[in-house]
Amino acid sequence: AASGVSEMTVSRVLRNRGDVSEATRKKVLEAAKTLGYVPNQIAGSLASQHVNLVAVIIPSLSNMVFPEVLTGINQVLENTPLQPVFGVTDYMRDKEERVLYEML
Repeated sequence: AASGVSEMTVSRVLRNRGDVSEATRKKVLEAAKTLGYVPNQIAGSLASQHVNLVAVIIPSLSNMVFPEVLTGINQVLENTPLQPVFGVTDYMRDKEERVLYEML
């Protein structure tokens, strides 16, 4: 409403999809900036059923090997659209199952 166009047009602009004039695109982006709009990647992923998250489950942060593994994973994903998310299980089988279930 702040940009004076339909929700569908706003969606097209914010997702950078569809045919929208440059003037309309500019108006929508200015309104989004004024309103403090920040895209919610997780909500977008749920809607599109396409996720750019890589789940990593480790047993501990206190063992120096695992933070190094996380650093390596982060470095490999650095220049990709993928984003790592991780869970820590504390070497507990029930927690491992719960973390895995919640990440799926």
